[in-house]
Amino acid sequence: IHPGDKTFQLLIGGRQDTVSINRLKPAHLDIDSPIQVAQPPNRGHPRQITPTLDKEQSPKNRVTTRIGRTIKTPSCFQ
Repeated sequence: IHPGDKTFQLLIGGRQDTVSINRLKPAHLDIDSPIQVAQPPNRGHPRQITPTLDKEQSPKNRVTTRIGRTIKTPSCFQ
C-alpha cells in the first residue's frame, strides 16, 4: 500500500490498483468509543385507523366502486 494525496495504490489479487480515498473505509476501529448500529428506515404505508360508523355514515348512504372502494358523498349532495 502506498498512500498519495487523494489516492492509495493497493495490491489486490496480484494487481496494483489506484483507489480514491473516498472509496476506502477505515480498517481499524477505536475500541474505547461505543459502536452505534444504524436502524433501517421505516418502510411501507402507515397504518390507517378504520373509521367507526356514525349515524351519518350508514351503509345505505355509501357508494361502492367496481374495485370495492367505498365513496362517501358530501353532505351537500345528499
